[in-house]
Amino acid sequence: MLVKDFPFTSERVLRGHTGAVNALTFAPSGNELASGSEDGSLIIWDSLSGKLKSCFTFASSILSLAWGPRCSYRLYVGCLDGTLAIIEDLESNEATNSVLTGIRAPVFSLAVEGYSGDIAIALGSEVHIAQALQSGKCVTRKIFPSPKDLPLMGEQLDKRVRGRAVVFMDNGNLLVVAYLYHGIV
Repeated sequence: MLVKDFPFTSERVLRGHTGAVNALTFAPSGNELASGSEDGSLIIWDSLSGKLKSCFTFASSILSLAWGPRCSYRLYVGCLDGTLAIIEDLESNEATNSVLTGIRAPVFSLAVEGYSGDIAIALGSEVHIAQALQSGKCVTRKIFPSPKDLPLMGEQLDKRVRGRAVVFMDNGNLLVVAYLYHGIV
């Protein structure tokens, strides 16, 4: 199906960021939309009206966002500088906790497993599995280094290994990672 064959109309344009928007995610309830930007701003929008509900400012560009499926009010924010921020109060305009992952590498992608609450963090060339504690802090449980001998997809000049998408499957027993220019593992 071609895109031009898909009829759509623009419902509204949401304005508030001064830089490119790098990440979008709807809350599990569908009531909020979170958008993260290159300018370090995170905006929570009312998804029906398009009104700005809350705005947070980070010292680094925001690359990834994930809502907690077990705690629908908890939002995880991945930043360019390796920070993983956890927001539990959408009204406060301040992150509840910011956890430096220990690696000065971009947090390209985040996924939260619904049953265990494990967090998969695509961090530079590694994938970290962390557990969110009730206090809102995280503890890293496992680190997966980049896989050896990943094939290049086509004639790519960029050979860096970066996890660009992570998703839990099979009730958290399987983690699928898509690597930029290298396929899916």
